[in-house]
Amino acid sequence: MAKRVAVVGAGPSGLATVKELLDEEHIPTCFEKAIEPGGVFRFGEQDGVVWESCRLTSSGPMTAFSDYPVRRHQTDHLLAGEYCDYLAQYAEALGVLRHLRLGTVVESVKPDPNGGWIVSSATTNGPRHEEQFDAVAICSGLHQHPHLPRYPGQRWV
Repeated sequence: MAKRVAVVGAGPSGLATVKELLDEEHIPTCFEKAIEPGGVFRFGEQDGVVWESCRLTSSGPMTAFSDYPVRRHQTDHLLAGEYCDYLAQYAEALGVLRHLRLGTVVESVKPDPNGGWIVSSATTNGPRHEEQFDAVAICSGLHQHPHLPRYPGQRWV
């Protein structure tokens, strides 16, 4: 049975999560605060952690997803901007892009008393929205500041 899944973050892990959820016939909605995919690899974003000349530490073929290789000429270590371009192309080619809500900040994720989760989000110029999801995947990146909520009965596996 298809589940509605909120995915927080449209960096590499968020995009791959959306793609895999689609492959399993779920209904993902990916929230990304930036105006384009790329996550922490976006130069110039307020919370980005890369600099303009930053290069990835692995080559293009080793960095690419197995179902979407880099272009043949991209055998060197990609610049962060080139990697963001690759991620946007990946999202477009594999049908992920239409499931992204760019420019949208997740303000909170709370357990729904009836099951699932309530995700509160807002766009820069728009109103706050609350939506119910069956599951939530937090893909906010290695270099973000996590807030790990605690609630009664919680078990960490």
